[in-house]
Amino acid sequence: MTVSAPRRAPVARIAGLVLLAAAATPAAVGPAAAATASGIGAHTCGDYLHAVDRGQKIAIDSYVSWTQGFISAYNWLNTEHHDVAVDAGALTYWLIDYCSGTRGSSFFSAVQELIRRNTR
Repeated sequence: MTVSAPRRAPVARIAGLVLLAAAATPAAVGPAAAATASGIGAHTCGDYLHAVDRGQKIAIDSYVSWTQGFISAYNWLNTEHHDVAVDAGALTYWLIDYCSGTRGSSFFSAVQELIRRNTR
């Protein structure tokens, strides 16, 4: 007797559906709300600037990596506009500049603003 494994949806399809559901939620596309972000995105701009001021390369790289992943997801889901493309160096300087004026804001809101300003 042969036992077959249950059919499973491809991981990419499931991940895409999760991202699509999150993107369709008004809180995810409206003004920043910390509840829509996890990990580094739930930190504040002040936390990011603290890492920069202390020269904490691993922490800074974590912020940049999180941001690049978020932008990649945005690009993948956003079929109506051109991709947002920002290199890591420019991203770092932009975030420092933006966060300097919004220390209490979520890091997620800074990344949302970056996307808004770079969406064509």
